[in-house]
Amino acid sequence: MKIIDDSQNLQPLPNEACHYTEDIKKDLDTDGRIECIIDCICFLIRMQVELIIQKKRRRSDGQLMTIESLGYIFGFVDGAQIAIKLQDMDLKIEMLVAVMITIFGEQTGSDAARKALELQRDGDFDKARKIGGQQAIDFLRDKSITMGLTHILLGHSLDKGNKP
Repeated sequence: MKIIDDSQNLQPLPNEACHYTEDIKKDLDTDGRIECIIDCICFLIRMQVELIIQKKRRRSDGQLMTIESLGYIFGFVDGAQIAIKLQDMDLKIEMLVAVMITIFGEQTGSDAARKALELQRDGDFDKARKIGGQQAIDFLRDKSITMGLTHILLGHSLDKGNKP
């Protein structure tokens, strides 16, 4: 696992859980639907991270800033965008940046989004991106549990296919 930066802390979890697919399927205006999806993605990502923090009994998110974990988050956002058939490239990038900022905070989130965009041709990033994307699609369609980031942060191999 290649660590990029281990000096930042995560933003706090929201007080309320998102309503997952029920809210996403409502007939919301585009901005409201996108905001709901961003909240859902952030909540699902943060829940996976919280499992690691509890397991390792630590507060830092140092391992979250790896090539693989950024790939997973990027893929998760991309998979959600595919599931809702979002086509607007500017809106897709805005959504990625919003997710990263919500998870990591303003400066680190902006840097993480920029780094994720730069890493798209990296093999480890791409493997994790595919896992994240597929898990987002599976979750939004079947409400299947997403644990890929948790497995990545535990150091499990990405070579075992899309179910790490």
